[in-house]
Amino acid sequence: MRTDKFLNFFKKSCTVIERALTQNDDFDITINYSKKEEKADQKEEAWIKPGPTFTDGLRTNMRTVTSIAWSPKHKDLFLASYAEQQNIMSMDPDGLVLVWSTHTPSRPEYTLTCQSAVLVAQFHPVKPNIVIAGTKSGQVIVWDLSVKSTPVNRTSLSQGHTHPVYAMSSVPAVNKAYSILSVSTDGHVCIWQDTDHLEEPSMELDLTFVGRKNDVKDRDITTTCFGFVGRDFNSLILGSDEGVLYNARIYDGPNAAPGIHSYVSAHVAPISNVCFRPPIKGLPTLMSEL
Repeated sequence: MRTDKFLNFFKKSCTVIERALTQNDDFDITINYSKKEEKADQKEEAWIKPGPTFTDGLRTNMRTVTSIAWSPKHKDLFLASYAEQQNIMSMDPDGLVLVWSTHTPSRPEYTLTCQSAVLVAQFHPVKPNIVIAGTKSGQVIVWDLSVKSTPVNRTSLSQGHTHPVYAMSSVPAVNKAYSILSVSTDGHVCIWQDTDHLEEPSMELDLTFVGRKNDVKDRDITTTCFGFVGRDFNSLILGSDEGVLYNARIYDGPNAAPGIHSYVSAHVAPISNVCFRPPIKGLPTLMSEL
């Protein structure tokens, strides 16, 4: 009864039963399909309804949510990353990512931890058991849900970023592989060769202005988010905590060098997210649709 094999079996069985019990929350099992509908029974459905609250009192108390991302494979699965622990007496690690199922809001499916606060996290696009995160220390962290709750790989503190990473994305590479593009707040771009090769970035770029006057070149570049222009993974728009949008290119090309080519003072407050409308087949993605 106390063997590891039985305890693992019992834990997994309880999880399956709990999921099955919560399936009926949105379905009335006592409904009478033969009952005639009265006018009084006709109620206008609200467009927005309050849903369940996903919280863990022991782990998420006094923590701010820094990002949310859905699983590319499992429709009921999503993750939430959390800021550092505010209780100075707590022994919990600063870095926390909880993987939730919409069927079991009372507890997370997985608890992932690391030593630095997690600022952004996402599932790998083709490896649903892999979770990638950017941290306050500048490290890119990788977890494997099938292995353990602590990182299975991470970047070095001496290679890559030395400032916080608020934005990253998995971009298609050769042979159906994916690279990780991360940007830190000092405008430093790193491209990592998938999650298995994080010893050093395969490419680094310090974002600076290209072909501009000296007074513009000396401007500090601060970045908190970015988005690609359609399916062009060489062109990206970066947002900053100064409310500025930067138009940049990553790789050298025949008509444009890598770096920032233009900018616009778009907002008077920090920009926390940049997104274009999803690409539509046959139609180009325009800058006006940012």
